[in-house]
Amino acid sequence: MTASLAERRDDALARLDSLRRQRGAAVLDGKTFDDRAIIAAEQEIDALAQAEVESVRRERDEEADRLTGIAAMLLDDLADKECERLTAICRAEKGARELVAGLADTLKAAGEMRELARRLGKPVPAKLDGPALASRLSQRLVAILSTLPGHRYRFGAVEWRSCWRKVEDDWAAHERAELSQDIDQLREGR
Repeated sequence: MTASLAERRDDALARLDSLRRQRGAAVLDGKTFDDRAIIAAEQEIDALAQAEVESVRRERDEEADRLTGIAAMLLDDLADKECERLTAICRAEKGARELVAGLADTLKAAGEMRELARRLGKPVPAKLDGPALASRLSQRLVAILSTLPGHRYRFGAVEWRSCWRKVEDDWAAHERAELSQDIDQLREGR
């Protein structure tokens, strides 16, 4: 098994310390000492220190490359989510415009039905009255809006109270049932 740079540095430092002690002993004993071993040990320690610095730099570069790759993936995901968001906004806008057009057509047709009842000389059904109809339709709309996750009673500037209508309600079927008796009375006695 190959020793790590830190282990090799520790060994070289221990060897250098030993060589320096040997040199000190040689001086005390009046002997000569070859300093080339100390110089070689110091050079090895310097080389190992430089190798550790290079190793850290390479690790940082690899980590930066890895993070760059992750960032690129995240940016791709962000672009995909932006497309999804804009597509959903387009659907929501189209639905909102269709909703408004459908509600306007409903209110217009109800107004025309009230006028026809007057022209027939019949009493105008209260359920065809604009505010009554708007109240019923808004309750049905609130039933659907309240299913928006995290927005049970409010969506931005739009607020509503809880409603008693069911989300599953078929608006046209319920309106037909709600007004069937009134419409039948308008039809009687032609």
